[in-house]
This record gives sequence, C-alpha cells and structure tokens, in this order.
Amino acid sequence: MTPHIRLFQALSHWVGQFMQRNDLSLRRRINFTTTISLVKRLKFNFAHTLQMDETAVYFEDAREHSVEDRGSRHVVVRSAGFASMRVTAVLAVTASGVKLPPLVILKDKKGSRKIIKQGRTYVVHQPKA
Repeated sequence: MTPHIRLFQALSHWVGQFMQRNDLSLRRRINFTTTISLVKRLKFNFAHTLQMDETAVYFEDAREHSVEDRGSRHVVVRSAGFASMRVTAVLAVTASGVKLPPLVILKDKKGSRKIIKQGRTYVVHQPKA
C-alpha cells in the first residue's frame, strides 16, 4: 500500500457527505448461519413463501427505427395498431423452487373478476387492467 493512502484520514462529517453523494450506506454484517437458524426456528414453510412479479405484455412492439437505404427521404414503419394494447401477466415461484401457473389479466369493461383456468394458465377479466 502506498504511504499517502495509508496516512489518509477524514472527518466523520466528510465521510457522511461522501457516502450521501455516492448513494452509499453502512450495513451491519450478518452471519449466514444465524439467518439459517432463524429460518429454522421460525419454521418457515418454503412451499408457502412466494416471489411474485406482475408485468405488462404488449401485443405489438412499437418500432421507431427501420433499416432503409442510405439517403431515403421517407420511411414507412408498418403497424397493426395494437401498440398500446396489453395484458398483465402475473408470474410466481415458491421459495422451494416450484413455478406456479401464470395468471393473465385481461381488460374487459364488464369485468366479471371470476378467475377461469384455461389449460395451465389462469385468466381473469378486470375493468381497470
């Protein structure tokens, strides 16, 4: 280590400002074995612990660029008109690694909100999807 780095000292105020400027925070270290023992002690059921995400799936990818001959003055990008139409997909997996069937949420003015199983997928209609 070079001597000038080894001799570097900073006031706590400077360190605090530096950490704030760089979006840093002090975190307490955790012992992984402590975490495992806590999980065992609390008797978590990994089959009932879920990770879930909800994301929009668009029917059409709205393109803004097209490959054309150099010097072309007009570029036509064809669209089917479904760029804003979408469904919402809800995907989930248990902490034990089991993937759950997807849920697809469709927009429907009536919105019965009754969940229907179609094949391996669940589907529901919502008025504000």
